[in-house]
Order: sequence, then C-alpha cells, then structure tokens
Amino acid sequence: MLSNRIVFWTTKKRNKWIVIRKGDRKQFGKPFTNKVDADRHKANLIRLAAVDQIVEKEHLFKPVYLKFALEQKEQGNMLSSKLTRTNASAYLSVYYNYIEPAFPNIYLHQVDSPVLEKFVEAVYKLPKPATYKTARRVIEKIKRFLRYCLENKYHHNFQSALNFKLHTKLHLVPDDDELRFEKKTNVISPSEAAYILNFLYEKREEHIDFARGYIIFNILYHFGLRISEICGIRKSDVDLNARLLKINGVFDFKDNVYRNRTKNRASKRNLAISTDASLAIDWWLNYLKICSYGNDYLIPAKRGLNPLSSYKVRKIIYMVYERVGLAKINWIKSGNTIRYQIISCAFRGCPSKTWRHLKGTQLIDNMPKLNMTPNYIKKIMGHSRFSTTQDRYGNHIITSSDYELELAEAFEKSRKQNFKKLLTYSQKLI
Repeated sequence: MLSNRIVFWTTKKRNKWIVIRKGDRKQFGKPFTNKVDADRHKANLIRLAAVDQIVEKEHLFKPVYLKFALEQKEQGNMLSSKLTRTNASAYLSVYYNYIEPAFPNIYLHQVDSPVLEKFVEAVYKLPKPATYKTARRVIEKIKRFLRYCLENKYHHNFQSALNFKLHTKLHLVPDDDELRFEKKTNVISPSEAAYILNFLYEKREEHIDFARGYIIFNILYHFGLRISEICGIRKSDVDLNARLLKINGVFDFKDNVYRNRTKNRASKRNLAISTDASLAIDWWLNYLKICSYGNDYLIPAKRGLNPLSSYKVRKIIYMVYERVGLAKINWIKSGNTIRYQIISCAFRGCPSKTWRHLKGTQLIDNMPKLNMTPNYIKKIMGHSRFSTTQDRYGNHIITSSDYELELAEAFEKSRKQNFKKLLTYSQKLI
C-alpha cells in the first residue's frame, strides 16, 4: 500500500515534462508542455499519497462495468452457476439503459457519493426516466460492481460511494408513498378464495385449463407455494400414502432445466398433505392417467417432458379471475397463440403471491388458537427466520368489518370495567 514516503520527480522526456515515481520510475499522468504544470501535478500526487489515494492504473468506469456485466452474463449462462440468467442479465440492462446514457465519463477512483447523486438526477431526466424504485435497484447494482472492483484490485477505496444512501437525499425521494415504497400485496379474502375453489370444482371436468386451474389453485390455497416451486413439483415428490409433499427444487425455464435448489436452504421442505389437499391431488393424478400424459412433472406441459410454463400458469390464474369477476382481461389472438392483456385486476402483479400471503397471514393469526410455534410456521412458508415470515405476512388484516366491530365492542367493554370508578356515564349513539 502506498504511503506518504513516496517520492515523485519531475523530469524531461521528448521535449515534455513528466512526473515519475522514485524507485520504479513509473510515470503518473500525461506529459506536460511546461515544467510549472508538471510541478503542480507532482504536488497533487504528493498530497494524494499522503491520504493513500494514488491510483496505480487509471480505469474508466464504463468499460470496466461493461466487462463486469458481461462476466456476470457468462456466469448466468452456465448451468452450474448459482447466479440465474435473469439476475445476471440485469447488470447488462442497467449498463445500456442507465449507465451508458447517464453516467459521467470518469475514472473509477473518481466515483464517490456526489457522483452517484448527480447520476440519479440524470436518470430521472432520461427520455424514459427511471422511477425512484428503479434508481434504488440501479444503485445497488453499482455498489455490487464497486465491491467487485475492490476484490480485483482496480482501486482500494470506494468508501464514499458505498456509503451513499438514496433515501437520505430528500430532493431525490418522491413525496408519493406509492412511488417511494414497494407495492403492498393485496391479499385475497377467504370468501373470494372459497368462491374460486368452488367454481373450479364444478368446472374441472369441462376443459383441460379448468382442470389445471383446479390443481393450481388447490396447491396455492393449501400450501402457499411460489410459482417456481409449483412448476418444479414432480410426481415422485408426492406421497399420498405418507401424506407428504416434498419441495426439493425448481424448474428454470430460462435454461430449460430442473435445478435441485430453491430460493434459500429453508425452502427445501416436506409439507403435510391435508385431507382436502389429498383429494384434489388424487383427482388430478387420475385425470392425468386418463389424458395419458407421459411426463414426470405433477403439472405437465401439453407437449414434451417439461412442466407447464410459469407464463401458462399465470395465464390460467388470470383466466379464472376473469371468469369469477375478479379481473377484466383483453385476450389477443396472434396466429395459434393467445396472449393476454390485463385491463383491471385487484391482484395485478401478484396473481399467485396473494394466495401465499393469505396462507402466511392465516398461519400467524391462528398461532395462539392452534398453539403453533414460530418454527413450524417459518418451515411451512419456506423461510430460514420467523422474523421474515412475520414481516411479510404479519401486517395484513383479512378479517371482516363485522368481526372487527365485534372485537372493538368487546375491547371497550373490557376497558370500561377497569375504569368503573372514573367513568360513570354511558354514551348514547345519536
């Protein structure tokens, strides 16, 4: 590491003045036409050396970031990589959409908190401006890149940039909470969930998509699984005799391969199959035998050996929402395919997640009544910490207004009994 004992010299080379370091005669900076400018540069180098900020080799920010993004994409294309192709390609998207048009052409060692602040101001003014939420994600990608630079010794000090916090720059934070915070998941009500399950029970024999919808929504309701987990269920993962469903992996549609890994280690879990869930799964397995699907996955695709795609799963979910009056969908026919466009839906952006939130909320609400432990609930939801489950699902209210009114009256009655000596009058409703 450099120190303030470094000595720099000013010397002449090819009729120009340069600054070199004593010992290895390494040149720092470009040549100067006069000695005065060279001496000023030498004085600046001595000042930087005193605070340990000399750069061994000057690297421009943009080319190094592009190299990093391409490396991430290459890793994402490897089947053995823990980095998914989607996450890897996100770095390249950040480069082309925001860094290339808005980031200043500066060296790596010049990146600091003020630079990032001006960069965010610039991305807000692009022809297709970034939102506050997008800007936060872009800054996180840049910080990950700066840590990569530290690991690879491009530079040794990014403390100012890494300490940059966008939410503290009030002039860059929107006043509207909907623009500032992540969208809160709208939880489906128990009555709506029951209506959908009843509807699909009646319609399941009419069409293959209703049959698929029947098993998909039953899995969502009884187990609260993620779509990637649903698509990854194989028939061998279902043991109706032991009443056990094993979540061992997911299907990666980007790479067209089954991956023996989940979102986190705790997501690999064995779930008990209730009686109602067992009846639904048993019906579905018998339905598959009639349809002669020679496929190892519980919800197979129409052709080939892969599971039903996540796009098709979401398409079926929105189709069911429309049929029960919870969505308006514009169906667009293009050749042999039918695409969908959401006009309105209370669960837009979270068609399956809303059922996961319903499951998690009901588990937390019933903890005292059923004497359920935090360990049991976090296992069911596939989390490694109960605090994650509580933070995600513990802030929803799915009770009816009549039930809440009943609780409020009971609470006031209890509170009034404790204050009989102080509160002697009775309020009359007008």
